[in-house]
Amino acid sequence: MSIKLHLIFDPLCGWCYAMQPFLRASQTYFEGRLKLEFHPGLLFPEPMPISSEYREHMLNSDARIAALTGVPYGEAYVNKLMRDHELSYHSVPPAIAVLSCDRQSVNLALLMLERIQYGHYVEGQDVCDLQVLAAFAEELDFSKTAFLDSYAELVQCIAEKNSTCQELQHSVGCSGSPSLILEINAKRRYLNPSLAYQAPRQMILLIARQLLHHQS
Repeated sequence: MSIKLHLIFDPLCGWCYAMQPFLRASQTYFEGRLKLEFHPGLLFPEPMPISSEYREHMLNSDARIAALTGVPYGEAYVNKLMRDHELSYHSVPPAIAVLSCDRQSVNLALLMLERIQYGHYVEGQDVCDLQVLAAFAEELDFSKTAFLDSYAELVQCIAEKNSTCQELQHSVGCSGSPSLILEINAKRRYLNPSLAYQAPRQMILLIARQLLHHQS
């Protein structure tokens, strides 16, 4: 039986960050029986200056996410969001960093996504900077040279990967990041990510029931 959980993600998306506890718990629960596939859902496909209005929106959204899921937001991140008037976001570098790690293993990709999110939301680092991302890769025992080589290859096909991501979402009638799509024997089902935020265990059990249904 072929089983995949497609994740449409953006490392700069607060609700993708909110999904972190579910993603880690699901990989532990299924112990390799559920293949996690990463797809870039680029919120900021080009470098975008962050306006004061959008900063206010993000701070309000972050407060909701923290209350709902308990994921941490650091003082460095909040200060940067409030005081760096030249702040700009670009989803492509951190998304490709995750995909580069995915070439090595799903676990390494998940670790990189977690490291980028921690670097961004807690440490206030510029995770759109390739050298910062390469340093994260080295922390995870992925050599800088190998990481940069993989990154250079993948950056050439990011438009194709984003198009594939959109086609995948269209096939189940969803959009935006994050999105979860469960695929069992080539049949796809959209999973409402709100359950993953609010009750990760229930989402895991929902997936487990789907697997048992197809096994019976």
